[in-house]
Amino acid sequence: MNEFDRRWARCAAEARQAAGGDEQAPVGFTTRVLAAWRRNAEESSAALWLGLSLRLLAGMTAALVVCARSSSGPRRRATVLYRMWKTK
Repeated sequence: MNEFDRRWARCAAEARQAAGGDEQAPVGFTTRVLAAWRRNAEESSAALWLGLSLRLLAGMTAALVVCARSSSGPRRRATVLYRMWKTK
């Protein structure tokens, strides 16, 4: 047996012989844990909605800019006015 195996066997034997301690949680521990969990859950859901709405706002702004630039730019209006003038 190598050194690790001897140490492991010794630690395992000592753990088997260890006396069990008081495994009760302190008074109010469960309440504090649940309150902290609920507070973090509310904060994380608010942060999630904020991030999603900011991404949606950025995407919609980009889409509006692309639509505005492609449909009625100055060059397009000049071309339309030129064709109207040329046909008269």
